[in-house]
Amino acid sequence: MNYIIHSMGKFKLYKRYFLAALLILVVVLEGCALQHPSPVEKEYKAVAGPAAMLFSKSEMAMEQGNYAKASMYLERALRIEPGNAHYWYSLGVVKYNLGQYSQAQQFCLKSESLAGNQPLLLTRIQELLKKAKI
Repeated sequence: MNYIIHSMGKFKLYKRYFLAALLILVVVLEGCALQHPSPVEKEYKAVAGPAAMLFSKSEMAMEQGNYAKASMYLERALRIEPGNAHYWYSLGVVKYNLGQYSQAQQFCLKSESLAGNQPLLLTRIQELLKKAKI
């Protein structure tokens, strides 16, 4: 009988450790799920296309806070791929960060006209348009 009582005590102890470990795992995984993307459009990666390298360089420049350089890369990319809605949106983000709000609005409107059925991009465009109306 003592063995059964002793075993039950161990079971309760292991159950507590198991529940504690499970709770920690849930908290860690929930924290991972709550991470928000940076202001730079992260859903879109230009891995192919004639201006992909310029877009990648513009992203790196934005991450470093060098918006003038990012603007230069995006303007060059848009000369090559003028129908790319993501490039126009990114240029709008750059102009917004440079304090050029009217240009940011114009580039967002251009991006919106090219975005077609891209709901996440369209949502981000609308958010930036609201922020740029000062």
